[in-house]
Amino acid sequence: YVCPRGQTYRNHLSKLSVAYVWSVNAVDLDADFIVDPGTTLRMAPGVEIRARNGKISAAGTVSDSIFFISDSPVPGASDWLGFSVDTWYGGGKSIFKYCRFSNASKAIYIEDVRNNFGFPVIERSTFDGNRAGIWIYPTETSVKDSYLQQNVFLNNIYNIFMEIL
Repeated sequence: YVCPRGQTYRNHLSKLSVAYVWSVNAVDLDADFIVDPGTTLRMAPGVEIRARNGKISAAGTVSDSIFFISDSPVPGASDWLGFSVDTWYGGGKSIFKYCRFSNASKAIYIEDVRNNFGFPVIERSTFDGNRAGIWIYPTETSVKDSYLQQNVFLNNIYNIFMEIL
């Protein structure tokens, strides 16, 4: 299935279990969003996925990962913008397990960490060929109660980048 380009979708899907192409400018997730194991979600150039009022649950398995990749015929770093997870509005409860993120500007962009509303679980995922694997902004001098475990970072300009206020 392909979403049409040039618009923003709000609350379009709550569950994804088939191969899918997002080619809109932005996807605003206004509710919890679940991605089933084995699903591939391709992003057209410039797509941004924003979790504003809910969480993203993308929990693959060791034998059935979830892929977030470019839909460009010649993929490169920064093809799509990435996931924007705002902890202020519930994004801090998001889960990314056994996922593979490729060719994003900021594969996972975590906002409002300083507000202490939780931190997404990012576990056993691979970040390959992105400008930044994980970008955290804004934050104080430390991130408390974070859960980053057994992730692999390959060929990124920045693996984990923190902007400190």
